[in-house]
Amino acid sequence: MSKYVIVIIFATFLSSCFSLDAKAYSNEEVYLKIEFSVKESRNADFMNIMKTLNRDMKSETGFVWARVFVRQGDRSKVTLIEKWDTRALHEKHYAEIVENGSWASILGMLTETPNMAYLTYYNSIPVDTVLID
Repeated sequence: MSKYVIVIIFATFLSSCFSLDAKAYSNEEVYLKIEFSVKESRNADFMNIMKTLNRDMKSETGFVWARVFVRQGDRSKVTLIEKWDTRALHEKHYAEIVENGSWASILGMLTETPNMAYLTYYNSIPVDTVLID
């Protein structure tokens, strides 16, 4: 019995750590990186969405810009970087597109669930620093 109580306490502790992390960054400028693997048969449809993303998203509260990158030699691998005023505003937008079915439409064009990550811009590395020997 005590083993289960310890596990529950530990799980509660871990979940609070993750939610604290999200709260800590919720009001900072944030970048979102999404890596997509697009079905060959849906590549044109997907890329049409990507081409108009900045125009279509400019009315979204907190959206700043989006950049789309396609892997050289493999057009099915697409990376989207979006800049948002805050993580909280992106999370609100994401909840809305999940609810209205837009995200499901995107997922239907993919071969797998996209890899998503929130990023913070880190610009304090001096230019003359050697990162790779």
